[in-house]
Amino acid sequence: MATGKNSDGKPAHPFGREEDVAVSQLFVCFCNNVSLGQWEQARACVEQLHQCRDRTPCDIQDVLKAIAEHPCDLRSGVVSVPTPHHLSWMCITEYERLQTQEKLPTDIYQDTEFRL
Repeated sequence: MATGKNSDGKPAHPFGREEDVAVSQLFVCFCNNVSLGQWEQARACVEQLHQCRDRTPCDIQDVLKAIAEHPCDLRSGVVSVPTPHHLSWMCITEYERLQTQEKLPTDIYQDTEFRL
């Protein structure tokens, strides 16, 4: 999220919007870490993003569900996430950990289990 520039070209402090900017940066951090296959760093962001879901660009549950449904759209092959299907399984696990009323469709579970 852009915070503007001072007259000397340095980034301006987002006075009064610090929390919104921090949540936005945390969401960007989550997305970057997922795309790089750094699951543990991405996972560390999930709970806070879930708590601040009214200030994020999109609900973290929707993001986890989308990744679980379409894991091949993201980079994989690193040690911590060797295949897209491992990433799907990790997203399902994290989605369930959020303890919400909404459940993922059973076909996502079955497909991921079959591919692992």
